[in-house]
Amino acid sequence: MDKKENRILAFNIIFFLNQLRNRTGVSININDVVKKKTEWPSPICSIKTLAPYLRFHWRDESPSVAESIEWYHQWVETGDVNIKKRILKYNEYDCIATRFLLDGICSLPLAK
Repeated sequence: MDKKENRILAFNIIFFLNQLRNRTGVSININDVVKKKTEWPSPICSIKTLAPYLRFHWRDESPSVAESIEWYHQWVETGDVNIKKRILKYNEYDCIATRFLLDGICSLPLAK
C-alpha cells in the first residue's frame, strides 16, 4: 500500500468511526485501530507517547493534560487572559501533533 492509499484508509477509518459514534452514540477507541494495524516500540498509543517516535517535539518540555486542567481551573477562578492564551497554545499544539501523528501513521507500512 502506498502513502496515498494509507492516507485514504486512515481518513476512511476515522470518518467511519465518527459516523458510527454520531448514529449510535457508541465510541470506538482509535488506539484499538492503531494497535491492530501498526507496530510501535511502546504499549501506550497516546499522542504524547507516539508523536516523539515520529520526531515531533512539543513546545512545552513536559506537556501534560493534568497541567492544562489546572490552567483551566485557574482561568475560571481568575479570568486571567494570559492563562487563557496558555491553554489555547497548549491545545493548538495538541492539534498540530494530532495531524502530525496522522500523517506519520499514514506513511507507515501496515502490520500484517
